[in-house]
Amino acid sequence: MSTQQRNQEKKKKPTTTQNEVNHKQTKELPHLPENIESMKILTKKSTSKLTKGGKSLTLTKNPIKVLKYFSLYLVDSLITLIINISNNAFKISLILGFSATFIAVLNTFFLENGSKVDELKHSLIWFGYWIALGVASSIGLGTGLHTFVLFLGPHIAHTTITAYTCGNMDFDIRGEESFECKSTIQSDINIWIIFVKVAWESFFWGLGTSLGELPPYFVARAAAAAGSDDEDFDSIEKILSTPKEKRSFNESVQVYMYNLMHNFGFFGILLCASIPNPLFDLA
Repeated sequence: MSTQQRNQEKKKKPTTTQNEVNHKQTKELPHLPENIESMKILTKKSTSKLTKGGKSLTLTKNPIKVLKYFSLYLVDSLITLIINISNNAFKISLILGFSATFIAVLNTFFLENGSKVDELKHSLIWFGYWIALGVASSIGLGTGLHTFVLFLGPHIAHTTITAYTCGNMDFDIRGEESFECKSTIQSDINIWIIFVKVAWESFFWGLGTSLGELPPYFVARAAAAAGSDDEDFDSIEKILSTPKEKRSFNESVQVYMYNLMHNFGFFGILLCASIPNPLFDLA
């Protein structure tokens, strides 16, 4: 055997050995998904398991673990806040400067217009009160608290009775002298005049009901972004896959509401929360 042939055999041997090693390593690797879709399915299954495990994690059953995660979340949020502040120091300085200037201007205005400021303060408290009642009616606080029946409805009724008793609309509906006739001059009373009298209270109450609908909306949105399963969403997807002619009336209404929320977002929630809630409360 010539020297050249021996060298060629030596070169071939490492190649064969390397192939065997690569083959063994390939066998030792875990099974990988064949395509992207199967990888998505595996990810969804893992997320679903994690979500199911998270549902059993409550403060009463696992107080130490919940407090631990809560503390870690607070620390992480604090670090993120510090980083954001350091990265946006110039913008924050501008905002603080404008805020200080605005407060100084307001302070000057308050000193020069004391009576107007008091009136503004009372108005903010009054309308904030109706917003809070609207929120309470929307979320219920677990008590079935319907503030339209308990507060706004009687307020509108009281305004209507006072209007017909006085024969005019010259009376206040808030303050110490509320619902007291100020004039004996008779005037025409109709539903439009009464509506204008209670319009702002009704509007801010309706605004409160829509604001009360937002927290569950954002919670559901965050859950969807996190990849957790939603039975209601799965249900609407099933309905959407059904042909229109085979949908029941209830399913058609659900599809209509789904499209309304999807297309109009917050304004759709505002509309649906402000209008049906009084009717629901009366029922």
